[in-house]
Amino acid sequence: DSNDAKARLDYATWAKDQGRWADVAEVLDDVNLIDPFIPEARALLGEALRRTATGDRRKLERGLFESEKAVALKIVY
Repeated sequence: DSNDAKARLDYATWAKDQGRWADVAEVLDDVNLIDPFIPEARALLGEALRRTATGDRRKLERGLFESEKAVALKIVY
């Protein structure tokens, strides 16, 4: 539910502030299944995937995808 998504985002924000990018990627990995319309979660996930990819092209591509979705979700029509 949306409370779970908020709790994950809160933890991911804390983990980011601690420099724990692997934790950010792990906790937000499936948050889009809970609520795919949280741009902050997608942006954080994209950054975490980029920072932890270390030669993993699929992770880099997914990170880019999540970052692009975050930008698209912030557009007001």
